[in-house]
Amino acid sequence: MGTSPDTSFYRCIDIPTAAAMANQCAMLSQLRDFADFFLPDRDSTSGQFGGPSIPLPPFPWLQACAKTGCELCTVLTASANTNFGYEELWSGTGIRLKRAALDPHQSVQLFIGMDDFSRTFFYRIPEPWRHLPPARLSQPTSQKRDVDLMRIWLETCRADHGECRSVRHTSFSPTRLVDTNAFDGSNDVRVVELHKDAAASRDDAVEWLALSHCWGPPSQGPTKTTTANLAQRLCRIPFSSLSQTFQDAVKTTKDLGYRYIWIDSLCIIQDDHHDWKREAKTMRDIYAGSICTLCALSSENSSHGCRVNGTGVPSAKGMSRFADFDIGNMRIRFFEREPTYWHQECGDNPYKFENYDRYLQSPLNTRAWTLQERELAPRKILFSQNMLLWECKTRKGSSELPWHERVFDIDERPNLVLLNEDEGAADRRPAGGMRERWYSLVEDYSTRFMTMEADKLVAIAGLSDMISANLPGFQEQDYVSGMFTQHMPACLLWQTWSHHRQIHGQVASILGAFQPRRPMVYRAPSWSWASVDGEVSYQSQRLSHGSSAVAAQLATFRQVEVWPMTTGPARVALTLRGRVAPAQFRYERVPLLTGSAHVVGWETGIRLLQSESGNTVGGFFPDIITEVQFVDQIFCLAIQAETFHPVLEEPHDLHNDGHSRAEEDFGSRSLCMGLALVENEEPSGTNTFRRVGLIRWVKSEVFLGVEEQAVVIV
Repeated sequence: MGTSPDTSFYRCIDIPTAAAMANQCAMLSQLRDFADFFLPDRDSTSGQFGGPSIPLPPFPWLQACAKTGCELCTVLTASANTNFGYEELWSGTGIRLKRAALDPHQSVQLFIGMDDFSRTFFYRIPEPWRHLPPARLSQPTSQKRDVDLMRIWLETCRADHGECRSVRHTSFSPTRLVDTNAFDGSNDVRVVELHKDAAASRDDAVEWLALSHCWGPPSQGPTKTTTANLAQRLCRIPFSSLSQTFQDAVKTTKDLGYRYIWIDSLCIIQDDHHDWKREAKTMRDIYAGSICTLCALSSENSSHGCRVNGTGVPSAKGMSRFADFDIGNMRIRFFEREPTYWHQECGDNPYKFENYDRYLQSPLNTRAWTLQERELAPRKILFSQNMLLWECKTRKGSSELPWHERVFDIDERPNLVLLNEDEGAADRRPAGGMRERWYSLVEDYSTRFMTMEADKLVAIAGLSDMISANLPGFQEQDYVSGMFTQHMPACLLWQTWSHHRQIHGQVASILGAFQPRRPMVYRAPSWSWASVDGEVSYQSQRLSHGSSAVAAQLATFRQVEVWPMTTGPARVALTLRGRVAPAQFRYERVPLLTGSAHVVGWETGIRLLQSESGNTVGGFFPDIITEVQFVDQIFCLAIQAETFHPVLEEPHDLHNDGHSRAEEDFGSRSLCMGLALVENEEPSGTNTFRRVGLIRWVKSEVFLGVEEQAVVIV
């Protein structure tokens, strides 16, 4: 112990040198002799307590072989704990390779006796990916390999994925496209107007790619088309004059075998308001009808390009090195360490209220316009910080694991959303699924930045069109200010939310610098989430368990009407029937401990609601805290009963009434949720209010003796 071991025992073993570099290590021959070790039949076998194992040379031999360049020995020893069992590890004791106990389907471990001291991840490479040359540790990726990956992704999807077909109206083509093959022997491009260009108009099957990118500040912004240079753009655009992102997008389009690509700043006349307005309405058709969308995920401006390992901030984890080996009739990919999860590299949030640092790693995900660009596209190739990513409606993949992750349809996932009373039957659950889909899109959208606040509803219009197409009996008037009337009254129960501050120990996102606020110019009624700029959550409509529940309504909304007001710029009002009762509230922060988040209550934005006698009757989440700074009374509108197992649990000490929070006791307490209202300042008639927040866990006693009445919310 404490001294270097005597390694003379393995000097007599033939340690390959040049042979190792030629992929002829004795270790590989050993694995090939035990080819059935990697068969799928072994995936359910526990490596630690049973199943087959492969005898290997002593660990010093493996390390020495790795130093000569043997890639197999390198990956098998990369994660070895050399401080474990020091004497046994270096004494020349033989070791064995077994499937891992926890995940035998994708990892193996080195054992001495019953003890393991390493973990190596492996994946069987399916067709058609075996047609690519085997990956090597020294060069797991290259420009040619990336092009081959993108081609296989695209060709496989178009040939085999029926659900991923481009959604294109037969009569629709973009007004303008960028022609990447306009000039023989040159990378120069030009803008073509399809309805005017004779050559393009003859091609009834014109296909195009689309680009999703961050513009960045004016000094680093993209190449643009204006009224002054439109004629020049239609004639020729020198390749050298294009920003780096556009150059990469043009090259990729040509590499994939396509001619046209739609790029917003080139295909829309930027200083022509009528042209911009017309083209903005076609966004759904442009992206949904495209063959594929190229997403410059890691580039914060147009100078960073559509490329991996650009000039952005690098990921903390990076890309795991891997190498491929032919064993039996299989090709196996071994990783030095665990591959990167797709959603982490992308900056996605597949689980509600988890936080990934997408703001540094994936700048594209912080921009409001790019949400619908990605969601509407049938296929996406994303250029992330460390690797290429693929996403279509059927599968996801990465440079590390191009074939690996399957995408499940929204209705196949556990339904965590509360169902309205008319959605309780099994045949109505898809309606609840589409409602949850819209809630999730709104939440994601609300965390993104927008240069022009007036674009709030325009930049999500393509997604609202997508949702409305799946709502039975939908009519144009059923969508108002970002809200679907079919989702009433549940869609009213949103709240402003700053989850990035919720969990201790997390690095606050850049959203932490911004508090919710109203836009400078009226944009939407107070009952719509679009009336605020800031992070929005529909957590009030979700359960923490997979089982669904029907939300009981405390107010019978026999009359729900959205109607235009005669005063103000295109203002709309909501009329409904419900119980409205006054309550006091405490403006100061409340030191409550929530059940699931384990944080003090003021960090979740909660304030106390009190009766005239000073007793706590519920909780109040202000939309914008400064709006109620000098208000001491609000009006509570009851909408839905609180249910069991909500995502955000009732704070333990909100109601110190001696009741437990057990399921059998919860219902007997008759707690409800609804809207916090104040009387409207403008003379709009009696019982006219505006929304100022969400109320939760309000005792039913607040509404005792209160009759239902018609209420107008503006």
